[in-house]
Amino acid sequence: MTDSQTRKQGLAALLSFALPGLGQIYNGRYRQGAALFALLLVASCLLPATITMVSPGLRLPLFWCALIGTLLVYLCAIGHAFIDARSDKERVLGALNHGFAYAAL
Repeated sequence: MTDSQTRKQGLAALLSFALPGLGQIYNGRYRQGAALFALLLVASCLLPATITMVSPGLRLPLFWCALIGTLLVYLCAIGHAFIDARSDKERVLGALNHGFAYAAL
């Protein structure tokens, strides 16, 4: 198998950096990618509403907990995409697993 047919670790990490879950989709882990994207989408939509509903004394701690949690999920998505691409070099890339397929995003 040539290098052009194997998954590129850097590309998987870069895609996950651009949009969490996209690196997992590139690696062929469609459900994981969709779950990561949905998790961060729901968190980013519900968090502002949740913060406005709590008492003023809890807003700042809740904000910091949410921010740190979101960053941890984001970094884990990047790391997972990188490690998954490295360990799955034996799988052949499908039509949607090439970098140019994600250029439109």
